Amino acid sequence: MIDTDIIARQLLEPEQTAWRAVKQHFGDSFFLANGHLNRSRLADLVFKDDASKQWLETLLHPLIRKAWSDQVAQMKVQNERLCVVVIPLLFETGIQNQFGTTLCTACSLDTQMERLQGRDWSLEHIHSRLAAQWTLANKVEASQFIIWTDCPPQATCAQVDLILGWAN
Repeated sequence: MIDTDIIARQLLEPEQTAWRAVKQHFGDSFFLANGHLNRSRLADLVFKDDASKQWLETLLHPLIRKAWSDQVAQMKVQNERLCVVVIPLLFETGIQNQFGTTLCTACSLDTQMERLQGRDWSLEHIHSRLAAQWTLANKVEASQFIIWTDCPPQATCAQVDLILGWAN
């Protein structure tokens, strides 16, 4: 499995090219004393300021896309039968057509809010993040498969097994 959130975190580690660009663009006040990016401070800015969000996406999205594309290519060389690429902003970035199958993990709004509040985000921050994404209804409609996660973990696993059975 390739997780683009992990790739994004790696790109923003100290002294990486993207880290340097973010530091130059936004300044030292967006970094902690140990040199790491203050992710929550940057998130607060980019989800309130469209120009900052656009700048950051223009920097990161091509780098993220190259990283996961390289990993997929390597998996093809190794004759892997199945490759899962987790891209939270798949539809927002318009790259869904690069995949043979798309699926959406979904839950009720109540569960989603509970999970996001568990990250210690303010309601304002949660709403600004959600406003920057496609609605769940649009994602569900655009996906070939839906995995409903408002259930015990074994039920979620059973849904995954059904999809994997179809894929084989």
